Amino acid sequence: MADAAGNLNTLTAMGTVVSAVGLNSEADLNVRTSDRCPVSKSATTGTIATNRSVCGVRNYDYEFAMVLPSVSLPLNVAGPVGGSRILAMNTVPGIGNGQTYDVRIRAKHVDNVTNSNYGTVACVKTMGVAGMPTIEEEGVIAERFYNGVTTSIYPNPSNGSSVNLNVDGMEGELKVRITDATGRMVYTNRYMVEGVMNTTMDFGQTLAGGVYMVEMTQNGQLSTMRMVVNR
Repeated sequence: MADAAGNLNTLTAMGTVVSAVGLNSEADLNVRTSDRCPVSKSATTGTIATNRSVCGVRNYDYEFAMVLPSVSLPLNVAGPVGGSRILAMNTVPGIGNGQTYDVRIRAKHVDNVTNSNYGTVACVKTMGVAGMPTIEEEGVIAERFYNGVTTSIYPNPSNGSSVNLNVDGMEGELKVRITDATGRMVYTNRYMVEGVMNTTMDFGQTLAGGVYMVEMTQNGQLSTMRMVVNR
């Protein structure tokens, strides 16, 4: 069996039960789900990552091709050396707010010469204004960057029954508390986040139309954002 650098090796499995050994293909590398459209990333503070790790990787190569507001030729960006899955958005030359890209990823092997084939295309887009809500065809996405953690809720406005919550760059407990304009609590929950989380907050009831405050306590630090319900 060939390793990531092309060297042939013999793999021997010892045990009382013999079974097939399956390996993931390098060719199915993609942008992780929580970083794809309709989620919007900050062009200055946001990050994207691969959907999984690959053994024997020197770095991951990213190909960005702008599709909105204009179409551009593909741009190749080398990820951090050392096999880190995470790419900072501000390392992409020319990237700005209000842009949408087709993104492909491949693995560069430790020999720094050979690489895998690019994976499938994923949609990645940036916010209209860094740190503020942006209106796209999918709706409004509110995003905040605080103390190294990016948190977003979407759609916003919502129909009042549920919203999606995405957290990136956090390890530990996240406490979420939502109150209405009078200060009455309408939702509370606790989540354990391991780097990234994408979940749905189901309110269990249909909230009345209006503006709500979403309070998020992350490792003892409080941040807030507004959530709007249109009915």
